[in-house]
Amino acid sequence: MKGAPEAPRVSQAQLLEQRADELEALFHRLPQAGDAPAPESENRQPTRGKDHVVERWKRLLSDPDAARAAGLPAGSRVWLETPPGAMVVRAQVPRGHARNAVARALKTHVARMSWGEYKAAPCTLTGDSGEEQFYLIKRHSGGDLATPFRVASTTAAKFFAGEDRMRERVLHTAGLSVDRPVIRGGRHALDDTGKPMYKRIVPELMSADEWDRGVEFVLKMCPGQGITDFEKAAEKLSSMFRRPVTVEARDRDLVAIRLTTKAAPELPKSVLLKPSMLYRPATAEQAVKIAKRLVLPVGLTRAADGSIQRVDVTPALTPHGVVVGLSGQGKSRWIRTAASAWALQGGWLAICDPKGGELVDRWLPGCAHIATNTATISRTLHWARTEMQSRLAVQDVLKKRGVSPAPFQPILVLCDEFGQMLTELIGSTDAADQNAAKEIVRVVVKTMQVGRSVGIHLALISQNAKVESLPGTIAQSAGWRLIAGRPAEGTGDSGMVNRLFPSSMKTAAGELGDTIPGGQAGYALLDWNGGPVVAKTFYGYTPGEEPESAEFADLPAEVLQSWRDMRTALQSSPPVRRFGWRPGPDTPADWQALSLYAGKKGDGPTVKSLVPVWLDSVGPDGRPVPIPEHRVYDPLSDEYSSSGEPLDLDLHLSPTAL
Repeated sequence: MKGAPEAPRVSQAQLLEQRADELEALFHRLPQAGDAPAPESENRQPTRGKDHVVERWKRLLSDPDAARAAGLPAGSRVWLETPPGAMVVRAQVPRGHARNAVARALKTHVARMSWGEYKAAPCTLTGDSGEEQFYLIKRHSGGDLATPFRVASTTAAKFFAGEDRMRERVLHTAGLSVDRPVIRGGRHALDDTGKPMYKRIVPELMSADEWDRGVEFVLKMCPGQGITDFEKAAEKLSSMFRRPVTVEARDRDLVAIRLTTKAAPELPKSVLLKPSMLYRPATAEQAVKIAKRLVLPVGLTRAADGSIQRVDVTPALTPHGVVVGLSGQGKSRWIRTAASAWALQGGWLAICDPKGGELVDRWLPGCAHIATNTATISRTLHWARTEMQSRLAVQDVLKKRGVSPAPFQPILVLCDEFGQMLTELIGSTDAADQNAAKEIVRVVVKTMQVGRSVGIHLALISQNAKVESLPGTIAQSAGWRLIAGRPAEGTGDSGMVNRLFPSSMKTAAGELGDTIPGGQAGYALLDWNGGPVVAKTFYGYTPGEEPESAEFADLPAEVLQSWRDMRTALQSSPPVRRFGWRPGPDTPADWQALSLYAGKKGDGPTVKSLVPVWLDSVGPDGRPVPIPEHRVYDPLSDEYSSSGEPLDLDLHLSPTAL
C-alpha cells in the first residue's frame, strides 16, 4: 500500500470542540430515548416466596400507567404487608371513589395476570381526610403455609405455629435469649427475697416463608444481638430442627434462619445465553444510558447455599482483565460469547486477532475495528490509549458546558494471543523486538490505569501466565482474571493461580481449580464478588458460526435455538462505523515490520505513522455501507493488501509438484 496525501490538519482544540458538540447533542437526546429492555435470568431457579410476590406488586404500583390499568385511581395509596402465611395489600382510595368497585377491579386485574386468587375485605382504617381503605388478601398455598414446615420437621412446624412454647425453647437452648431487667416505678424490681428480677426474651418471629430449597424464619433480634450470635448458634439450631441451618443478615435488626429440606439443583448440561438475559438497546442513546451496566457474561456457579447463581464480569466496576487457558479448554468459545454479548448490549469492540479474523466476522454489531498482525495490533493498542486521552480532554470541555457525565459508549479492546505476541518479541535476539515489547507493555499499563473512568476496557488473552506473556505490571493492574479450564500449575511462580490471583485468594483458588475436570472444556476459574469461584461457562453464539451448519449438527437443540435467537437480536442492534489502518506519507513500504519502538535515537519510523481510515460510509438509513476502494485496508476483505509479517521470499524456495 502506498501512502495517500494528508488532508489539511485541524487544530486539536477544534477537534475537541467538534467532538464535544456531537456528545452534547447526544446527551440532550437521552431523556427522550426510552430504556433498553432489561435482562431476565433464564438459567437460575425461579424466585419463590414473599420476596417475589412483593417485588411484582412494587413493579405494578411504581408504574402510574400500570396502576391505572389495574383499576387504582390517581391519588391512591397502597401498603404491602406480609404476615405469616399471607400477602396483604391495603389500599386507600381518594374521596369520590367507591372502595368496593376499586377492590373488585384490582382483584380482577391481578387474577388475569395469574397472580392467584385474592379475597377483598373492608378495612376500618381511614385516611387523614376520611378516605376509605380496603384489603386484598391471598393465603399462601391455599391458606396452609404450615405444610412445608411440617415437612421440614416437627420442631419447625411447632416453631411456625407457636405451639408448646417451641420458639422460646429453641431460641433459649441455642443461646439466643436475653434476660432484661424488670422495671417498676423507674427502678429495677426485686423479688420477695430481695434479688433483682429479670424477664427472659427471645427474638420475635416477623415472618415465615419458603425459599428455593426449604423454609425460613425471619426474626427480629433482641437489643444487643448481632448476626454473629446467630452464626455461632447455627450448628445447635441444625441439631434441634433436624435440618441444615444457615443464617442471613437482613435489613437492620432482622435475621433469617433458613432450613434446607431439598437437594441442591444441578447445573444444566448446556449453559445457554439468550438475548433476554442481557440489555438490548435499539439506539445509541439507549446504549449510552446503560453504559455502566454492561457485562461480560461468564456462566453459572453453585453458591454456598446450593443455589445456582449467574456469574458476570462488569467492566465498569472491575476494569480490565486477563484471560488464560491452554488450547482446547474453551477459551476461544468464551471470548466469542463475550464479544457477541458485549455487542448486543450496545458496547463497541476493537478486536486484535493475530489468527486473521478467526474470532468474529465483520458484521458483528459494535465491532469498530479488527487488527490481524503485530504491527496493526500495536497500532490499535496505541489507539486505545489515544482514545482514552481524547475522552479525558473532551470530558473537560463538556464539564465547562455543564454536560456531565460525558455520554461515552464503552469500548472493549479484546486482544487474543496477547501473551504469545509478547513472548515472541521478548524472546527475540533482536534488541528492537525486545524494546517493542516494552513499549506495548508501557502503553497497556497506562491505559489500564485510567481507561475505566472514560469507558475504555482491555481484555488480554494468553495461553499461559508466564511473566514473559503477562508481565507483573499487567497482571497486577488487572481488575479481574479468568482461567479457562483446569489451571496449569507450571513450575514455581509460573503456575496460573500463583501468577494471577492475589495472595489472599491463592489457596482457595488452587483448591477450586483442582475440582475442574482435567481436559474438559466449558469451565472457568475467576475472581468474583471478592473471592475465587468456578463457573460452568455459557456456550454462546457469534456471527460466522451459523446454527444451520452441519458442523454444529451434534449440538443440543436448545443450544442451536439460543444461537438463532441471539443472531436475530444482533441483527437489530445499533451498528457502528468501522475503521482500519493505511500507510501515511512517512510510512515505509515494509510497514508490517514496524512497532511502537522508535529506535535508539527515538527518531525511527513506528506504527504510529499508520493513519486511521473509515472502512464504511453512512448510508441514507443511517447504517454503515462498506467503501469499495477501502477494502484494501480491511483485514477481513479478500482485497486486504497485507495480512501478515514481511517474508524473505527472495531467500526461500517452495517445493513444486512435477
